[in-house]
Amino acid sequence: MSIWLAATVLNQTWLFLSPPLSIFFVLFSSFYPVLSLHECLGASFPLGYILVTWTSFIITSVLSLPISFATTASAHIIVNLIGFVFLIKSIRKVRSSGLSLVRVLIDFLDEMPLNTLLLFSLAYFGFVFHTHTLWTSKDGSMYSGGAMWADLAFHLNVISSFKYGINKHASMFQKPLSPIYSGHTMSYPFIP
Repeated sequence: MSIWLAATVLNQTWLFLSPPLSIFFVLFSSFYPVLSLHECLGASFPLGYILVTWTSFIITSVLSLPISFATTASAHIIVNLIGFVFLIKSIRKVRSSGLSLVRVLIDFLDEMPLNTLLLFSLAYFGFVFHTHTLWTSKDGSMYSGGAMWADLAFHLNVISSFKYGINKHASMFQKPLSPIYSGHTMSYPFIP
């Protein structure tokens, strides 16, 4: 049980932190010192998740693959490779500009109130994302991390249609079919 839990936590941590970290290196190597480290870090979270979402969507649409952990992991790996290239570029930029990595970190740590807010926000949202997701146990049962009302059943139905059902092989060039009304296209606003 403890090995399964550790693997799950490591997997969730990788899925949560790898996109923003990769985009942070892209922003740092491209825009530092025009953008401060805080601005690079703040912009890296939404941009990282957007890039992974669209990369996953393009992989599944172009290759006509079903949405699965493999396609999501492939999108993360692609984004991580981009981040690794820009990490090397960032290191070269710091070395060639005469900046020391220690000086860059000291500049980052000088703004203590902003760092405190950043650390608190990261801890809070990490906790919320960890506790308010659907978890699948070893036996296949699904558990929610909080109250699940309103349209969860509808959304799980739509998600299942892309994973297992009629929209399994949908492409970006066709309208998805409704999992509720047979033979009709989905009138739900579909944004990948």
